[in-house]
Amino acid sequence: MATIQPIDKKSITQKTLRGLQSLYLKIFRINDSPHKIAAGFGLGVFLGILPATGVIAAIILSVFLRINRASAILGSVITNTWVTIPFFFMSIQIGAKLSGSTPESIKAEWILLFQDFHWAKLMEGAAQKIFIPIVLGYIFLSLCAGVLAYLIALAVTSWMQRRKAIRNTKNK
Repeated sequence: MATIQPIDKKSITQKTLRGLQSLYLKIFRINDSPHKIAAGFGLGVFLGILPATGVIAAIILSVFLRINRASAILGSVITNTWVTIPFFFMSIQIGAKLSGSTPESIKAEWILLFQDFHWAKLMEGAAQKIFIPIVLGYIFLSLCAGVLAYLIALAVTSWMQRRKAIRNTKNK
């Protein structure tokens, strides 16, 4: 009979810390340009906020676009789950404004859709009155957050690389 081994919490913590340290080194000590690092981070943030995307999409698109994969993964992981609820409500507000609707009408349609739910209802007009504004809101928020993340990451990585270059010239 097999015995169950207890989980070694210290080992899990050490592996997690080593993984995070490795990710940090890959992002900030990589020889990529600040633009590629920042573009990866911005893409990751964009995809982390946008529903039904995330780390895998960030990896695939970063490879395709030839930008930094590690920073794309980091951006996606940072924003993927913890911003879901606030961004959902913000996307309703913004999407309603962009689509000429109101948040109250979207909420009312949402309640109607799920009161007597049938899969066929998803193809009816009520579902479109809900999902189109929400998707528009998510796209708008994701773009804004992605661009902001890009600009911040570009400033930070440029500053860090300049600082590293100055330090290297002083040591020679």
